[in-house]
Amino acid sequence: GKKKYSVTGIKTVEGSFVFFLITVLILSGILYESDMSLNLNESLFVLGGSLLLTIVEAVFGRGWDNIFVPIIAGLIIYFAL
Repeated sequence: GKKKYSVTGIKTVEGSFVFFLITVLILSGILYESDMSLNLNESLFVLGGSLLLTIVEAVFGRGWDNIFVPIIAGLIIYFAL
């Protein structure tokens, strides 16, 4: 990525965007496999959860994102199901 930013560590805008897209796909797949229909409420939950995880990943650098992203993702999936 060429467009860099730093909150607590150097990240790229392109990397954060790809992280967001992959997170949307993963959360959608999890909801799909759990036999939940992706109506408007679940779609907003997937987008909001993905945005939250992207923000957490962007804010926590220096390895801390490796701790907080799975914890937050687990909470999102727990409350979604």
